[in-house]
Amino acid sequence: MDYEKAFEIAMKAHGEPVRISELPENLSRGLKQQLQLFQSLAPFVHCGFLDNANFNAVAAACNGKEFIGIYFGTTSLIARYAYCLLSDPDIFPSIGDPSAEAIEPQVIEELRCPLGTFSFSRYLPRDPVRLLAAQHLAACAYLILFAHELAHLELCHLSFLRDELGLEEHQEVTAMPLSEDEALLFRTLEWDADNSALITSLKVWRHIFPSKLDFSAIATLGAARSWSIAAQLLFWVMDFIQPQERRGLLATHPSPHARFINGVLPVSVFDILEKTC
Repeated sequence: MDYEKAFEIAMKAHGEPVRISELPENLSRGLKQQLQLFQSLAPFVHCGFLDNANFNAVAAACNGKEFIGIYFGTTSLIARYAYCLLSDPDIFPSIGDPSAEAIEPQVIEELRCPLGTFSFSRYLPRDPVRLLAAQHLAACAYLILFAHELAHLELCHLSFLRDELGLEEHQEVTAMPLSEDEALLFRTLEWDADNSALITSLKVWRHIFPSKLDFSAIATLGAARSWSIAAQLLFWVMDFIQPQERRGLLATHPSPHARFINGVLPVSVFDILEKTC
């Protein structure tokens, strides 16, 4: 059985695999680049996007193979927040022409309720440089998410969850109720995955930032700062989209503030100091 068929079987509960070749060129190009990067980082893991409009990512093992599935809704929502960020003329004024931008109140209101429906309000920055910068930040957030799911596999979290809770996969967003001990277990694994993913993703981002792709749109931010912004973007979006049925229940992930203090801040400061010494 080839990996594509095995991926389809392993992820059947989450949606059909996205056929990238069938997407419009403006969508397929970015997804292809993401998958090529992920494959180069972990050739032993089959990663793909799932035709599911919700926000989630799944690490799973099936028949001796390992898989990472990323919901298509995840990439869409992260991109929306990145676009909204660069559509504010007061955010990163050194990038492009901020005077071309204007805050759209309807967009802000919709992003405050990310689990609701979205209208056809304008999300895209008007200035092409700022649009490209938003796409770069979103791409970095996707990289961090992939590295996080990869850490769940490499650090044997799936084997541990199978032995302790009888689970065959790890979902980033879950609505199931958890006991105090189970919630503590999940948060511990998330700390562990964060520590690995943040270091790995920063190393990769630093490597591709100046030499592999045209990052001129975010050159004023630099590799470490743009990575830090992307990490915070990802963590805050993941916090925003927790299901309503989990409100008031025990948390399965550290808060965005805790994740920033624990991982993003120390790693990014170390990166800056390392480059100046």
